[in-house]
Amino acid sequence: MSTSEFKREEKTSIPVVAICYDFDKTLSPDDMQAQGYIQSVGFDVGDFWKKSNGLARGNDMDNNLAYMYVMMTESEGKFVFNRQKLQEYGAQVQLFPGVETWFERIRKYGKTKGVEVEHYIISSGLKEMIEGTSVAKNGAFKKIYASSFYYNERGVAVWPAQVINYTNKTQFLFRIEKGVLDINDSGVNDYFTPDNMRIPFRNMIYIGDSDTDIPCMKLVNSYGGHSIGVYNADTQDKKKVYKMMHDKRIKYFAAADYSEGRELDTLVKAIIDRTAYNEKLETILQQAVVVILEGFLLKVVSKLVGDDEAIVGVLIPCPNLVLRLLLFPAGKLVCHCAGQRNRAAGVFRFGCAEYDLGFVLAVVGFVLGKAVDGAPNMKLGGTKINIFPFQRQQFTHA
Repeated sequence: MSTSEFKREEKTSIPVVAICYDFDKTLSPDDMQAQGYIQSVGFDVGDFWKKSNGLARGNDMDNNLAYMYVMMTESEGKFVFNRQKLQEYGAQVQLFPGVETWFERIRKYGKTKGVEVEHYIISSGLKEMIEGTSVAKNGAFKKIYASSFYYNERGVAVWPAQVINYTNKTQFLFRIEKGVLDINDSGVNDYFTPDNMRIPFRNMIYIGDSDTDIPCMKLVNSYGGHSIGVYNADTQDKKKVYKMMHDKRIKYFAAADYSEGRELDTLVKAIIDRTAYNEKLETILQQAVVVILEGFLLKVVSKLVGDDEAIVGVLIPCPNLVLRLLLFPAGKLVCHCAGQRNRAAGVFRFGCAEYDLGFVLAVVGFVLGKAVDGAPNMKLGGTKINIFPFQRQQFTHA
């Protein structure tokens, strides 16, 4: 299947907040397998995990592949190991307080702030069991990314279809960021300009409970998002969240009580408030930057070229590219320029964003470069103007 055949989520004018969750011990107080399945195959919970982890260590095997294999083999002769059975076990999974009403409540709150809220699961647990929970059946999740089985023509599980561990969890954050949600859509590797990212990392919240969530937490934090560690309110065991806080893996921690008015509810709503204001300010800032820099650019070009018609000749051919030049986020501007035969290529970095502006950028950059090199303090119309300090570095095209 070509990438064009996959359905992708399009960016709209409404800001989107993505809340991504681990499942076991984040939304549920225990491992999902330990809430009915393990007991049904005659194992003590501790003995089951001992066998599974021993299998993994003894065979250089992924821990998640090991537990899936043990689940399949131990069910033999006891019941048919199919999707329906796993969903039945999922229906037995307990949820933390407030989880049942959480997802719709937070969605509604986002709408009051002009923000669309989407909920995603990114878990090493079993997708089929998560699908069997009451919240999943009620449509809580935009997408569930979790380990799953392949079923033969009789509907019996015979092989892993998807295995998710703590390191490959991060790929799903990039899928969510770009709106490329299908796991087989290789478009996740395509280049997207920052303004085309459907859900930038700054609008993501990741909620997890342990070390397996650290890669996702670190990634979200690194790009301006929000990571939250949760702990069981009944046990009050905060060792893991304290360590994650100390190691700067999370920005916040709270008890895993999702009830209205509780600490976690208040915290997530505050992040949504902040996101709504940030997106409004980003829009205002971009509009202001366009007005100020457009006027400045026109003055500089007019002063140096001395012909207003030449300005039109530079700006009119590709106005969108020029606007992209002007619409940069705050941060140090680094310009890499390289000459090529009959054209020049420019890669401009604004923070962590890159813009390839081609010929128009080269023309405008050349004019501004003359101003920087020859007149760092120009007087236009009797007013002293400080030219932006462009730092240049050479690079070679492959």
